[in-house]
Amino acid sequence: MYAWFKILHIVAFTSWMAGLFYLPRLFVYHCGASYGSDMDKTFRVMEYKLYYYIMWPAMAGALLSGVCMLFIQYINGEFAGFQLWAWVKWVCVALLVWYHLRLNTYRLRFVTNTNIHSHRFYRLLNEAPTVIFIVIVISVVIKFT
Repeated sequence: MYAWFKILHIVAFTSWMAGLFYLPRLFVYHCGASYGSDMDKTFRVMEYKLYYYIMWPAMAGALLSGVCMLFIQYINGEFAGFQLWAWVKWVCVALLVWYHLRLNTYRLRFVTNTNIHSHRFYRLLNEAPTVIFIVIVISVVIKFT
């Protein structure tokens, strides 16, 4: 059963990361659209659907399957929760959840025409999940203590 949860976790996490990479990129392009224009409306629909139809289910799937794997590890006496690498991963996952929720505040600013950031801001914002992703992968593969 553990292998199936791990497969779900990898697929869901990959999908979630794709959304976390793509939504700020949409914001970069959305900055160039005039409020109320066809382009603005298209971006708003794309951002909404990406956030609610792809990113939320993917995040939920990644978190739920991760908790299920932790539970199975705990039952089998293999729980690694007190090792440094696991704490680093959990902190990074918490940061990604915060980042995910923060992206919605930026999305809503485009909806209400209150965006105050430039395309440069969103380009830089787009780099944050990359750094966190790298730290997660290193911590899981190396399992440093």
